[in-house]
Amino acid sequence: MDPREAIETAEGLMRSRFAAFRDGDADWLLRSWHPSTRPTRLDLAGGPTWRALQVVDTVAGGPEDTHGIVEFRASCLVDGEAGVMQERSAFVREGGRWLYVDAVRSAPGSTATSTQPRAPLTASRRSTGIGTAESGEPAAG
Repeated sequence: MDPREAIETAEGLMRSRFAAFRDGDADWLLRSWHPSTRPTRLDLAGGPTWRALQVVDTVAGGPEDTHGIVEFRASCLVDGEAGVMQERSAFVREGGRWLYVDAVRSAPGSTATSTQPRAPLTASRRSTGIGTAESGEPAAG
């Protein structure tokens, strides 16, 4: 069994997903994605070079919780330019495993944003918690 399958917190899963984006591990990204929002495929080619992750806030998401939110900032390089993506991501625990669901819209007055350092989301691209994915569904929010 992959030890990442036993991650105990939403933050732990967020950190493992950041590492997967950094390392180009599309298989783990898809396996750690909730089936209700998982894209049919994930293309990481030509994306940003992910540099560092800073967790800004967590809401629930602990070992005994079933839902959690993790707000993060991820720094990257895009075409040699420094960039930062900030997002609040929703996670759910099912069958003892944490899964990424999707980006959460910020509450009015919040400073959190969901900023993509790549091309803007289109009808065939959606948020992945760092980057974009191909799917047959309309873009999220």
